[in-house]
Amino acid sequence: MDLNLKLSNEIFSNPVYLLKISNSGKILALADSVKFIYMMNAETKEMINKNFVNHNGKIFDLSFNQYDSILLSCSLDRSAFLWDIEKKIKLIRFESIDKESCNSASWLKDNNFAVGGSTGIINKFRY
Repeated sequence: MDLNLKLSNEIFSNPVYLLKISNSGKILALADSVKFIYMMNAETKEMINKNFVNHNGKIFDLSFNQYDSILLSCSLDRSAFLWDIEKKIKLIRFESIDKESCNSASWLKDNNFAVGGSTGIINKFRY
C-alpha cells in the first residue's frame, strides 16, 4: 500500500501527532497534536470523519479492534474512549485510567482491551 500522504493544514486543524493503520489496511486513524481524531480511507485518501472529539487533552494512542469496527483511544486527560467507526459516534468513555495520563491502548481477544497509564497501571476492560 502506498500511503504517500501530504498531511496539509487544509484538512487538519493542527499538526498530526499519531497515525494508526487498521488491521485490514483500509482505514487510517490520525490524531492531531491537540485532541482531535480523524478517520481516512487509506485507498482513496478521503476523510471518513473529522469529528471524533471528546478528549480534553493530547491523544497518546489509538487501536482498532479485530474487525476494524471500533477504535479505542487514550489521552493525557486520563480517559479512554470507544468509537463506532461506521456510525461515527462515541460508544463509551472510561475515566480516571491513571492518576497522570492514559498512554497506551491495545485490543485483546473477545472484545477485551487494555489501557496503560504513565505510572505503570494497566486496566483491562470488556466491551
